[in-house]
Amino acid sequence: MPHHTTHTDGKKCPKTCPAHTPVLIVGGGLAGLTLALMLGRHCIKTVLLDAHPPPKHIPQRDIQGDTQGDTQRDMRTTAFMPSSAQYLKHLGVWECVAPHATPLRTLRIIPIIPRNRMGDPVDFNASDAGFDAIAYNLDNHKLRIALCDAICRCKSVTHLYNTPATDMTQVDNHWHIGTADNIWYGDIVIGADGRRSLIRKKSGISGTTHSHHQTALVFTVRHQHPHHNISTEMMYADGAFTLVPMPRPDESAVVWVEKSPQADVLCADKHALHTAFMQKTQALWGACTIISKVQSFPLHTHMAHTNTVDTIALVGESHHSLTPVAAQGLNLSLRDSAVMAELLINAHHSDWHIPTVLKMYHTKRVADVKTRSMATRVFDAMARASNPLSLGIKTIGTGVFNRSKTARKTAIKTGLSFPGGTPKFMR
Repeated sequence: MPHHTTHTDGKKCPKTCPAHTPVLIVGGGLAGLTLALMLGRHCIKTVLLDAHPPPKHIPQRDIQGDTQGDTQRDMRTTAFMPSSAQYLKHLGVWECVAPHATPLRTLRIIPIIPRNRMGDPVDFNASDAGFDAIAYNLDNHKLRIALCDAICRCKSVTHLYNTPATDMTQVDNHWHIGTADNIWYGDIVIGADGRRSLIRKKSGISGTTHSHHQTALVFTVRHQHPHHNISTEMMYADGAFTLVPMPRPDESAVVWVEKSPQADVLCADKHALHTAFMQKTQALWGACTIISKVQSFPLHTHMAHTNTVDTIALVGESHHSLTPVAAQGLNLSLRDSAVMAELLINAHHSDWHIPTVLKMYHTKRVADVKTRSMATRVFDAMARASNPLSLGIKTIGTGVFNRSKTARKTAIKTGLSFPGGTPKFMR
């Protein structure tokens, strides 16, 4: 049975009687949770349909980094840009998760040249651009717990756990969203249900999907040498190999992109996994021990042709999904959430004109999404390319960045800025 956090009327409506809410959010990932919480904090009646169960609080042993026995925990972390951290402050959850967030003072890019030799590294230091950190690395599961706990205290939000959307039909001017035991409709329906979005599919929004035939291996390691708050990305031809600092100076989160067949072999053989991992590190961190379970995520990119139709808006991966290169994906999704929240809150205080909200949302988000998607594809392709021309370009590029603090500063500021300006709740 669904787990209900808050109820709008205290009783459930029969499936033959659609239930109305001003805002209906489908999908309980971080984009959907942040949007629901911000709307709830501004007293906008919202229903959140969440396919996930309520999160289990992490035992104390896991806070210290040892998660070997936890079979349910999502091991992924995200490098939250300063603007995303600011959004979490506006949401009132940053104080709760900040002790578990690791500031990334430096982003180190290491090109890997033929015969797996390391090229000249480039260090992008946050201080060069006037920032305290380029990003803050945080466990996604810890953030989910904080967001769900905060939503519990919002009387305006009905958070329905274990409640995936199962069907969707258009009736007059509204879309009716079916669940196992209810039908819901809203003045606006927010599709935040991920890359396999039912909302996107049923509303007729087409798009392009590309399989990279790569898999991301995700786990936590303990290493001999401290990370010094340096996030290191080694650009192998088979995919990026990244160690992102965790709160302990001798622990890092690993995001290792590998060709899918090889990733399958490594997941099935712990000894082969550790051997290959140590080869990839090239001894930069000294002796390493894998201290968590290993999760694998096949990589696909998707881009919907639009993010709005009728009374529907797409946020997060229902609209766009990117590879994990440069940590753009979730930060992009949170900007969707922040922009939509601002527009709905403004409408709540004026005429609640949803067509205007949808038009403005499309206009405000299209440039950012397209430029980030293109930049990620170009960076990924150039980083992995091993032909002589690409190697020459990479060598020249790293030389320019290493010689010019101004070039590094410009790159950092460009990476942390947005077309059209920073959303209100990210300032």
